[in-house]
Amino acid sequence: MFHLISFTMKKLFFLCAFLMALVSLSAQESSKREAFSNLGISLNGSTSGVGFTLSTPLAKHFVLRAGYQFSYLSYGYTYKDFDPVVVAGRSVEVPDLDIEGKLNVGAAHAMIDYVPFKKGKGKFFITAGLFMGQSDLVTLDGQFDMNHPNIKEIQQAGLLKEIQLELGDDMVCVGPDGNMAAAIKVKGVRPYIGLGVGRAIPKHRFVFRAEIGAIFHGKPELVSANLIPNANGKGEINDFTNTLSKVVAYPHISLQLTYKLFKD
Repeated sequence: MFHLISFTMKKLFFLCAFLMALVSLSAQESSKREAFSNLGISLNGSTSGVGFTLSTPLAKHFVLRAGYQFSYLSYGYTYKDFDPVVVAGRSVEVPDLDIEGKLNVGAAHAMIDYVPFKKGKGKFFITAGLFMGQSDLVTLDGQFDMNHPNIKEIQQAGLLKEIQLELGDDMVCVGPDGNMAAAIKVKGVRPYIGLGVGRAIPKHRFVFRAEIGAIFHGKPELVSANLIPNANGKGEINDFTNTLSKVVAYPHISLQLTYKLFKD
């Protein structure tokens, strides 16, 4: 995780430095061309997390934007539907398992706005681009107490794999260390389309923007080191994973406060 964040932050640092260099070089020629003649800096909150965006004009009707959304959403759930494990002809109850689910929608983004009205100076825009983030959209992780007497008995009998968690149409068995982990994977690079109101480069110093769109992450896939496919499971978690597996897009709703760096 640390290496992933470090790598992402390095990419963002070079992206910011690149845009700043372009703005500095092109500011002297702003009378000749509009491209890179200014820079907008936005702080935003959205369904994809909180983050920042840098914006610069490309042409009369087009604006380039790039930035990053930070997101960390988690949910705790206690799973109580384990079947008993038969050890030496005796039924041994499996204790409840606390599971932590995390929604990982944070990602870097790059997009181009098209401003169709008022010669590219209107407030309405259409946008398209890419979000680039983790492929694990949702992670599920649980750890049994290996000192629990029932877990010890099942482990000593070599039957830990008989403890199985139903996830959608599949099942995940417990690992040798008592861990039950799974992830719902999507595409790491996700196309995006949207529309909104508000200028990317404010007319004065500040402006509010609102945006709504869809991030297309493709059909989710359940993965685990201990996956048992086609188990046709039922239950609360399974209803959630079955529903999620049919969703190929994630809604992106964003509110932004933008500051114009250079005076006209």
